[in-house]
Amino acid sequence: MKVAFAIDFLIERTPEVFLLELLLAGFDNAEIYCLSHAPGKILGRIETHRIHSTPFLPTPDRAWMLPSVARQIKVAADVDKLIVISSGWAHTIKTSAKTERFVWMNDFAPKKLELTGWRKIFGYHHREVKMKALEAEKNVAFATKFLASSLGFPEGKIIYPGFKTDDYPIVPDEQHTGDYPYHLILLNGAPERQVREVIVAAHEANVDVKFMGADEIYAEEKKQNLGEFVGDHCAATTAGFTHSARAVWILGEGSFPTAALGALCGGRPVVVPDLPQYREVLPADGAWFVNGNVKATFNVVNRDFLSSDKKALRRAGLKYNERLFKNQMRAWAGIKPVKEE
Repeated sequence: MKVAFAIDFLIERTPEVFLLELLLAGFDNAEIYCLSHAPGKILGRIETHRIHSTPFLPTPDRAWMLPSVARQIKVAADVDKLIVISSGWAHTIKTSAKTERFVWMNDFAPKKLELTGWRKIFGYHHREVKMKALEAEKNVAFATKFLASSLGFPEGKIIYPGFKTDDYPIVPDEQHTGDYPYHLILLNGAPERQVREVIVAAHEANVDVKFMGADEIYAEEKKQNLGEFVGDHCAATTAGFTHSARAVWILGEGSFPTAALGALCGGRPVVVPDLPQYREVLPADGAWFVNGNVKATFNVVNRDFLSSDKKALRRAGLKYNERLFKNQMRAWAGIKPVKEE
């Protein structure tokens, strides 16, 4: 049986790319189909596979072209099963009638490709193309109940994403100092206004803050020493900074709260946007949902950050481990690795 995989883009490491890499384990000869590929940017297991793509660059100003780009991808007619990780477009890639398709919807309208300006006129056409393709699928699963319901599949199959939980260890109580001197703010994707509101609130409360992620736009805050900016780092390094944090602030919006779940695995509570897909996954005892008043939220978090049980937080995060995702996807699609992993 010839198995192939599809994904929207292979241009940077994203949670979706990590999940694809998981599924590729044991399928050394499987080919990959995507709308865009930047050779050398992903590395690892993925780059050892044959990748079919177009020269398209997925930038916001070119997003209006996506329907025609997807039509350029030709999946080999002898593929028996195509496993699709779709963040809006991979499921629109066509296959022959004999190819059995399994589409896992991770997102439908990613913000980074949101149409703006005059390109908004293509919005209705884009949704129509994507919905028509989705409704034609026989085997569909969704990353969250919220996504399934919002797309008109309230009874749709749910397979929650997984992440590398091993990157987020917990420090046992007997080894921890017991001090939590700062709030940790993850900057990537976070609204500047909200970040600056947290900075002001922390300064007024005389509490330290640390920042991780791309921080070029906060040059003025650096000059004024309004916190420690430690730069962009991998998940494992980020996890190390969570252990002494009062709470981890992840204010960027996404289809699934992977970074927040990682912080929970490290035993620390999180502060996140008030999104239905986040409330679906994150425990009420261990997460604060920002909806408007950032300063008020900060004051509550700064007061109650020790109220959650660290072990309970970790258990909540470990529910979304990568092995469970891989096993559920394989069972659903009926695929087995060609060789032992």
